[in-house]
Amino acid sequence: MNDDGNVRANDAILILRKVAGLGAPNKELVKSETVKIMLDTVYGKIGESITVPLKVDNASILAGGDVCITYDSSVLQIAGVSSKSDVLMASNTSKPGLVRISFASADITCHTPAIAELKFTVIADNISPLEIKSAVLYRSDARAVDIKKVDGKFTSWATTPEKSALLQNFPNPFNPETWIPYQLKEASEIKIRIYTASGELVREISFGYKPAGIYIGRDRAAYWDGKNEAGEAVASGVYFYTIKAGNFIEAKKMTIVR
Repeated sequence: MNDDGNVRANDAILILRKVAGLGAPNKELVKSETVKIMLDTVYGKIGESITVPLKVDNASILAGGDVCITYDSSVLQIAGVSSKSDVLMASNTSKPGLVRISFASADITCHTPAIAELKFTVIADNISPLEIKSAVLYRSDARAVDIKKVDGKFTSWATTPEKSALLQNFPNPFNPETWIPYQLKEASEIKIRIYTASGELVREISFGYKPAGIYIGRDRAAYWDGKNEAGEAVASGVYFYTIKAGNFIEAKKMTIVR
């Protein structure tokens, strides 16, 4: 329908708009804007299933797209690709290490930031890039928009990081509880201490001996319930937290909002 001789998602966009009786798109909605297309950084371990959302910002100006994603097939095995029911989508996963996705919708207002979800099975405890090899995104008039690609990455929990690190707690600010992620280059006994802004010790929590690895996510990160040693909820304010893992010590700041 667009006379370029190739069948792409933009052809489906024009067909869907015609079938839906939407007519020509509103010119105010098709002004030139840059759209960021992104894959997340995700974690897991061998035997687990993981989900990687393919997300866009400024989704309201989009009506479809053609995307090619690559991954390391020695680490991840594709299990499927899905999308919302109101999005017409086709995918091809027949070639290991490569996922091709085309999607379209008659109504550009229906999109959510996650336009598709890629499901993988972890088959090796290693690292795999998740790369947007190519992407063309279309407006409701079937013209391509400018894009910025942000690649993702899969890392096994069992991968030994290059260095130990204390990471930012989440959520932050928080009420009433939070999780404190970290990573260990070497196996160590783990202690987390919470201090007031004036340096008074609020809570010390021992997490025992932990092997080298990555401790991110609610099922692995250190947990604090927002209470002091007496079991009392602490007041709103800025607090500092530290980690001690062998000779490694680091501190960060967090905020409680009651």
